[in-house]
Amino acid sequence: MKNNLLFIIFFICQFCIGQEVYNSSDIKERSGLVFTQLHFSVPLWFNPDYPEENPITGEKDPFILPEGLSGRAGVGFHYDQWIGISINSGMDWKGSKCLVVAPLFGALRISPQVGESLRITAEAGYGKSFAIGRGGLVGDFKKASLGLESVEGGFGLYMEFCQYGLTINGEDNIRSLSLGISVLMF
Repeated sequence: MKNNLLFIIFFICQFCIGQEVYNSSDIKERSGLVFTQLHFSVPLWFNPDYPEENPITGEKDPFILPEGLSGRAGVGFHYDQWIGISINSGMDWKGSKCLVVAPLFGALRISPQVGESLRITAEAGYGKSFAIGRGGLVGDFKKASLGLESVEGGFGLYMEFCQYGLTINGEDNIRSLSLGISVLMF
């Protein structure tokens, strides 16, 4: 009897489910306030042995060397693609310090359009940085970036300065200067 009653209730409930159909233009208008961003960058390291020659090859080492990799993703809200706020996370690897950091931060983004297909972007972020494999080492994460971005595709190039707020091997406030690409999806 109990099974028959449940069957009747479920049978009746299936007719109560409604569905609303949207055109593709309606969906774009509804999702216009949310954006997703991806950042991939290479931290740079100023070579302390720059003026010296390599004893094996006899050539001078470059002035700037790549130091690691960085990848981040974020989700946020914007107003007319001009100003936005987002929450971001990712992984930063700094090879010279043997350090992997997972920053979690909020960011304010300003991106005025300066041409028909070009925007200047400026972003400031603040949050926490968590060192992976360093026994619970946590610091204040700060970042500032400046770049150029395509209006149609959302692809951009940027330069970023980060401060992790970590002390490793007696060195306070580990920092990085990075060059990278970004993808912004609305």
